[in-house]
Amino acid sequence: MPVIVMHDNMSKSIFASVVPKKGRDPYAVKRVGADLRWLGYRRIVFKTDQENSITALKRRVSQEKMNEIRESLEREVHGEMVMEESPAYESQSNGRIENAVKRWQGQLRTMLDALIAKYGYHVEKDHPCLPWLVRYASTVLNRYHVMDDGKTAYY
Repeated sequence: MPVIVMHDNMSKSIFASVVPKKGRDPYAVKRVGADLRWLGYRRIVFKTDQENSITALKRRVSQEKMNEIRESLEREVHGEMVMEESPAYESQSNGRIENAVKRWQGQLRTMLDALIAKYGYHVEKDHPCLPWLVRYASTVLNRYHVMDDGKTAYY
């Protein structure tokens, strides 16, 4: 079950979604686009690794975003999407996303363990609640993460 995890450097938000397959899947494009719209930035630097399926998804999301921007020109809303790829075999350039993925995985594991402890129910990989739980784990991290100023990041 493929999962797309995104991290925003400015807000420190993490987004995670189960997708049917890697690459330019329409649902994956829709989810990534919706998460980018939720952030509300006019300028987006979309950085990924060089994996073919992720690069194809990034290009498709960029096309969708540019179409959205063209349609919104009548409303005087402008935007820009800059495409970047991290250098091959350069793990330092991916440190923030790798950290975000680890935090998200830990939250997901904690929530799954809590289900087992409280209800004695083990969620199988094909259970219908799992896609919701994947997204909710990132929502919990975004809503209750304590920032450097001692406040939570909830908007």
